[in-house]
Amino acid sequence: MKTKNIYISISVAKIVIVTVLFSFLLSCEEDEPKPYSNNNNNFIDTIDYNSFNSYDEVLARIRYNYEYITFHWGMYWNFNNILSGQYEIDDWDMELNALEYFGHYAASSTILSIWSGCYQSVSISNLFLSDTQNSSDISINAYKGQVYFYRALSYFTLIKYFGEYYPYEDFNAPGVPILSGDETQPNTRASVQEVYDRIIHDLDSATIFLPDPGVSAENNTTRYSAMALAAKTHIWFGQYYKADVLLEQIIQSGYFYLTDRFSDNFDGQHENNSESLFEFQYYWNGGTRYSSTPYYPAQAYSYMQITNRWNTVAESAVTRLGNDPRAKETYYSPGDTMIDDDGTTVINETYDYYIKKYAHVIKPSGSGSYYGNNLVLIRLSDVYLLHSEAQIMKGNIAESITYINMVKERAGADLITNHSLSADALMEILRDERFNELCGEGSYWFDLIRWDMADSELGDRGFIKGKHEALPIPQIIVDNNPGIDQNAGY
Repeated sequence: MKTKNIYISISVAKIVIVTVLFSFLLSCEEDEPKPYSNNNNNFIDTIDYNSFNSYDEVLARIRYNYEYITFHWGMYWNFNNILSGQYEIDDWDMELNALEYFGHYAASSTILSIWSGCYQSVSISNLFLSDTQNSSDISINAYKGQVYFYRALSYFTLIKYFGEYYPYEDFNAPGVPILSGDETQPNTRASVQEVYDRIIHDLDSATIFLPDPGVSAENNTTRYSAMALAAKTHIWFGQYYKADVLLEQIIQSGYFYLTDRFSDNFDGQHENNSESLFEFQYYWNGGTRYSSTPYYPAQAYSYMQITNRWNTVAESAVTRLGNDPRAKETYYSPGDTMIDDDGTTVINETYDYYIKKYAHVIKPSGSGSYYGNNLVLIRLSDVYLLHSEAQIMKGNIAESITYINMVKERAGADLITNHSLSADALMEILRDERFNELCGEGSYWFDLIRWDMADSELGDRGFIKGKHEALPIPQIIVDNNPGIDQNAGY
């Protein structure tokens, strides 16, 4: 009974705190920038906000630009997985083959797609927030929450790819432009600090407006999605103490649990499960990749595009996974029975290791068939491992081991039994665990950058420290915006 009363008190306190924060946020919500009405030197396409018939269409277009354009045309061959060396690409695609050996260049259409998709999403978000800034209609709060979340996600993607924070961890270094909406002013790069502040502001706002899990959370976006993205943002900038405050709140919330099986996160049969904090929803309209009215959010198959003929798991990744139980759920080995891209089963008669994560549910689309799984952007095992990493930085070795072992135990991997490990030794185990748990999920490239290990792990493939931590700014953007300098080395 005593415990029950404590929980009731905590719940009441939570309601009071959220109410106060909500009132405070509404009272000091900053003026939202007016959006551009033209393409402003190739940043965005012309947008007629009045053409949208509802806030649902506005939100769908925001999601469409980030999920479909950025993920399909930008990272649909697992951009990060290729950079990190976890996946390999066949020689048929010149741009992606160049990426594999760090020969990518500023005129790359793939890199431009990441940039333009994110900024288009930002611009439409600005339109919506400017339009609704003075509205007293509380029914639009859920929309505001998602819009703030997607704007933050867009800026976070941009700063990780194009900002020059690493390798010197300089908050005054060039970041990326923050769209102000003032067309009379030239586009310039905000500092890393300014972009970081913008992301956290947006996620703080999203946390207020978004619902708790289970409260009609469209697209699986909840206040904990925003908290998790904020934690990952803090981790990216080395702010472990700030990150861990949020990570602990997520862990202690009682909403999230590791699934019984590692494979439940990728098999298409357990989507939006207890481990998922945010995932892109698969939508299929019966035969085309997307519909223009309204703009359906990304077809999730387009992100991975894992057709077995196009990219494979690198042999170096297979070797590193070794006998870890998660290996058999990460790739198909030679001789395995796998699902082919036409939905039939086929024996892998090659010497290649084909991608297995997400390669389960076949959906026809246009002229071909694609894997139609939801795609999990943030899940609890990632949160556990980030929390473990933060504990190492804070000197809490026992706490770190506990959470690493929780992830290992679910996977059936060998647990850590030596509780006298040094921080350096435990960090090595943590790095391996992130590789094994999240292989092929786009995390390891950014892990290598923030750990300052890309040079040692990827130098033999052409990685140059001080250059390849960031992608080149798209050349068309540099050419048309004199206030934007190219990244170092390009």
